[in-house]
Amino acid sequence: MTKKKEQAAATPLDAHAVALRLGVSVFTVKREARRGALDFYRIGAGKGRLRFSEEHVQTYLDRRENKQPSSAA
Repeated sequence: MTKKKEQAAATPLDAHAVALRLGVSVFTVKREARRGALDFYRIGAGKGRLRFSEEHVQTYLDRRENKQPSSAA
């Protein structure tokens, strides 16, 4: 992996960035995190701010793809 790709992969994403990637609202991202469907970690004191990794987002997408019912022809 190139250094630029490593840095991009290591950069934590906030809820807004994840929402843009998924095409949903920030509220939806936070709801999915609260219900355990979207993994996250917290940065900061107290409750901290939600942060997501590229891996978290990809895992979420993979899970959603696997849950989609296949269309019967």
